[in-house]
Amino acid sequence: GGTSIGTTTDDTPAYTFNSNDAGTINFGGSCASSTTDAVNGANTVNLNHLSPGNYSDCTVSVNDAAGNTSNTLALSTFAILPSSEIRVSDAGPGSCGDFNGPCLASIQQAIDELAVGGTINVLAGGYSLDQTLAVNKSLTLSGPGTADSNNLATINGVCNNIFDITANNVTISGFELMDECNSATIIQIQQGADNTTIENNIIRDGDTGVYINGYNGPTENTVIENNQINNNGSYGIYLQGNVSGTSISNNSISQSSSGWGAIYSDDFDLTFTS
Repeated sequence: GGTSIGTTTDDTPAYTFNSNDAGTINFGGSCASSTTDAVNGANTVNLNHLSPGNYSDCTVSVNDAAGNTSNTLALSTFAILPSSEIRVSDAGPGSCGDFNGPCLASIQQAIDELAVGGTINVLAGGYSLDQTLAVNKSLTLSGPGTADSNNLATINGVCNNIFDITANNVTISGFELMDECNSATIIQIQQGADNTTIENNIIRDGDTGVYINGYNGPTENTVIENNQINNNGSYGIYLQGNVSGTSISNNSISQSSSGWGAIYSDDFDLTFTS
C-alpha cells in the first residue's frame, strides 16, 4: 500500500509506497514525478505540479531489472486546493528560489490556479503572450518594480491586449507592460470591475494604455497612480461612460505625435493630483 495524500495546498505532494524490488517507477493517470528509480523497500516521491482539483486516477507500478512489472497500486483519491500565493518565472518550475509554493511559467495558469484574494509574484524576466490575460477573480499581481531597468518583469502583448479585468478588487503593480505591435489596449477594465488599482507600472507602446469601460453601466473606484504611461498611439488613459470615483495621481503620461490625448473621459467624477 501507499500513504494517503488527503487534502492539501501542496501542488507537488509527497507520496510513499513500498516495493519488493528495485527498478523503474511507472506513473499513470494524472500523476507523474521526476523521481523514477525505485529501491527495495520504502520509496518517497514528490509528484509533479498538480493544478487545484480532485484526483482519483493516479497509479504507480515498478518494472524490475528482469522486465517484470509489479501489480499496479492506485493512489487514494486526494485533493489539491488553490494556493494563496504563486510565483511565476520565465525559466519555469523549479526556478523560484527557496519559495515552497507553486512556481509556474505561465501568468494565466497562475491566475487560474490562485485562490480568490491571493497574490501572484512575477519574477524579473520576459513574458510574451499568445492571448490576453483574463483576470476574473480578486487578486494582486505584483512584479519586481520599475526602478531598476535591469530587473523588470516585462509583459509583451504581441498584438494582444495584455490584461482584461472583469473582477472587483484587482491590483496590478510593478510591471513593464508593452505591445510590440503598437496596436493593443494594455490594460482593459471592464464594466462593473470596481476597486481596481493600477500602480507603479511602465505602460507603453500600445494603442491605449489604460481603458475603463463604463459604457453600459458603472465602473467605480479605479485608482491609477505612480505609472509611466508612454507612447501609446491613441490614448494614455481612456475612460468611457460611467466611471465614477476614479482617482488619477502622480502619473507621467506622454503620447506619440498621432495620439488623441493623454487622458480622455466621458465622465467628470474624477480626481486628479500631480
